[in-house]
Amino acid sequence: MKCFTAHYLFFPPNERLKFHGIQLDEENRFQNIFPLVGEPARAVFANGIIFPVKQEICTQSLLQTLKEEAQSNPEASVFQLLENRHFPEIQPDEPVLVYVLDGIDLLAAKLGADNGRRHSYIQRLC
Repeated sequence: MKCFTAHYLFFPPNERLKFHGIQLDEENRFQNIFPLVGEPARAVFANGIIFPVKQEICTQSLLQTLKEEAQSNPEASVFQLLENRHFPEIQPDEPVLVYVLDGIDLLAAKLGADNGRRHSYIQRLC
């Protein structure tokens, strides 16, 4: 089993969970969502928002789209911006890819400014 945990989990289509993780089998099929209690054995902790999707995404394109939408709608949270992408719902035993969106203001759930202090980025975890 593989476990990925983070400050936040965005589970399509619109579930937002604080201090949760996602569990996959060895073939990257979705098994479970679980609350983060203590330090789960062999769990990978990511700083930011993890989100599973059914198919590979172009991380640079997605990040650019999120940044553009954030500029045109500054009141929107990162979660709202992710919801606007309309990722398909994930069912048990479906294969998924897990990504992390880092470089965000975790309290406000806003993208980081490209001002040299902290840059937002998206990285594939598995």
